[in-house]
Amino acid sequence: VAAFLAGLLADRVGNAQRINVLAPPVLLLLVWNLLVYLLLLTAPLWRTVLQRGADPLHRLVAYVGAGWHGRRKAGPGTPAARWLGAVATEWGRLTATLYRLRAARILHLAAAALALGIVAGLYLRGLAFEYRATWESTFLEPAAVHAVLSTVLAPGAWLGGMPMPDLARIAAMRTPGSEIAGTWLHLIALSVLALVVLPRLLLAALVGWQEHRQARNLPLQL
Repeated sequence: VAAFLAGLLADRVGNAQRINVLAPPVLLLLVWNLLVYLLLLTAPLWRTVLQRGADPLHRLVAYVGAGWHGRRKAGPGTPAARWLGAVATEWGRLTATLYRLRAARILHLAAAALALGIVAGLYLRGLAFEYRATWESTFLEPAAVHAVLSTVLAPGAWLGGMPMPDLARIAAMRTPGSEIAGTWLHLIALSVLALVVLPRLLLAALVGWQEHRQARNLPLQL
């Protein structure tokens, strides 16, 4: 919920009400998620090279989830504190994998919610303001821009069954020209759904299944 609200309240369009289609308001979001997918695919290699387990963020969540019980009560020198510390340490060791999976599921769902919030914010602002789509570049000509956008926004065009604007339309949009950004907002939003929301939900479901299996087979020797 917090991630969705953060995305909803983040004004990624700006006050000028002009959207540069070569640098759309969700560009950082797309790049970050593609980088995350690359890191996930290469995680086994990194773990082998670095001889480490989960990344620091997952470790932090596992530490907070496993260890806070024994630190919140009793003084540090009392028998109860020593006993609670030992229990918390052992519990953290036994449940480390479970907490890492749980952290991964939460983070995937939060990433999807953040993306949905940003898309919802774009549409809400588009209802109240008129946004214009344009582009500018020192090095690229309309043909190159058309090729770049046809590649980058292809997932959104495919998901929504929308045709990409043709070369003449893109040439007419070059600064100082522009057009109403409705079509581009749809393409951008659908690309976010295709590249961020759907993959993140799929990853959350996969990790959730692994989490469920791990919880059922927790190695507690009572």
